[in-house]
Amino acid sequence: MTGETTLASLNKGDGVATQVVGENGTTRDGAISITSRDGTSFEVNLSTAVTVQDVIDLINTEASAAGASVTASLASVGNGLVLTDSSGGAGNFEITTSSDNGYFVAAQLGFTEETSVASNTISAEDVNPVSRKACFRV
Repeated sequence: MTGETTLASLNKGDGVATQVVGENGTTRDGAISITSRDGTSFEVNLSTAVTVQDVIDLINTEASAAGASVTASLASVGNGLVLTDSSGGAGNFEITTSSDNGYFVAAQLGFTEETSVASNTISAEDVNPVSRKACFRV
């Protein structure tokens, strides 16, 4: 996975639903709420994200605007996103649903529905697995 990886290609091509059109035709944006260990919270609307880098940039922009010491990046080992909290707080570092569609966006990015850890990092699961095709003929 790189920053240029499209969200549509993740999850074995099922993608990441940053917007969902409901049965009544109403569009719902995918959003997540992040709370740093010092208690600073901010919401990230991911409806405009097209690539993994867009997600990283949106999280980092909203964190900065809220005065939160949270940064998003690509995992240095393996695939996935990593959130890092450098606030020095003692509370839990959290990602929670903040919209009707937020659960799906968070899960499709590799985070569980409700993540709350007493740690300075939250690592998403790999949602861009590489599958090997057989290289030998039998």
